[in-house]
Amino acid sequence: MKTGSIGSRRLLVSMSATLGWMLVLSLPSPRAEAGALYSIRNLGTLPGGDRSEARGLNNRGQVVGNAYRPYQGGPDTELVGVLFEPDGTVRDKGGFLRSHWGRVGIDASGRVAHEVAPVAFEYDQYTDLNERGQVTGTGGFVDGTDPYRVGYRAILVDGGNRVDLGTLGGDSSVGYGINEAGHAVGSAQQANGITRAFLYRDGEMIDLSPALGVDSRGWAMAINDHDQIVGSVFRGVGYEGFLLDGDEVIWLGKNVIPSDLNNQGDVVGSVTGNDGSGRPFLFRDDRVMDLNAMLPEDSGWFLEEAIAINDLGQIAGTGTIDGERRAYLLSPISDGGPLPDPIPEPGPIAVFGLAAGYLWFRRARSGR
Repeated sequence: MKTGSIGSRRLLVSMSATLGWMLVLSLPSPRAEAGALYSIRNLGTLPGGDRSEARGLNNRGQVVGNAYRPYQGGPDTELVGVLFEPDGTVRDKGGFLRSHWGRVGIDASGRVAHEVAPVAFEYDQYTDLNERGQVTGTGGFVDGTDPYRVGYRAILVDGGNRVDLGTLGGDSSVGYGINEAGHAVGSAQQANGITRAFLYRDGEMIDLSPALGVDSRGWAMAINDHDQIVGSVFRGVGYEGFLLDGDEVIWLGKNVIPSDLNNQGDVVGSVTGNDGSGRPFLFRDDRVMDLNAMLPEDSGWFLEEAIAINDLGQIAGTGTIDGERRAYLLSPISDGGPLPDPIPEPGPIAVFGLAAGYLWFRRARSGR
């Protein structure tokens, strides 16, 4: 097993989080003078709209996402699904694109997961797809004879077949990613209600906890064609990102949440940066790096998230430019500068504060 070099009282939570942020803020900034490694393209929005966001990316450089537009000619706006073409065209796909996780799969023809799955059930929500037309996501299943009691489990839709991937002994599961072999990953409950990262392969749901060596809550977000898997687990006092490659685990660092990886093993996602804010990262060459440190100095952008990466090394996400939130596409510069320094990890106080804040937030949302 390999370790990478990057590795309920409200008052108590508030004090812990405050101390954590103070420590994070004291950490040095990533090196900004390393030289631009990516060019960036503003993907724009719909006419009359003021915002957009990226949700997925294919190997043709097409980006799928959401954009705002005026609603029925009035002062209000509505959020609709769009396809950002390489030639700058923004195509209205209709409907708000959503999934249980931010990423939405898009195939080489520009179709997203819900456009491919032909057996949609009222409660289904599709997340990812492959070029064979297989789709994964989360399906709603009526529990027993009560039509208003719906359970949710990870599904695999293949043609006219909708397969319930099951659980790890609990009540629910969620499908997040799928590769060309039809292997799916996600999170599933055990009988004790604890959620574990899983791999579904050859008709079997496999608990990834033994492979990770961590008997803790976790989730797997994406899988590439080499069966490399990325996700996060609670480890120690906080959550930590991982890249699972066969029997080898590379820990990506504390407060790291991967969202996607390509077939080269490059990983993107979000990480708590040295100023206490979430920002997008790229994992390559055993280091987690802030994508903001890889842009031209005069770009004017602040990148907020990286949601997808393709096999060309292009990265799609959302950031801010001139005070407006926009989807972006990064493309590698062949003669770019050296890689920047890795993002420093927060110390134990910061990690405890962030973990406590996260747990309080989860409990507050669930009403417990």
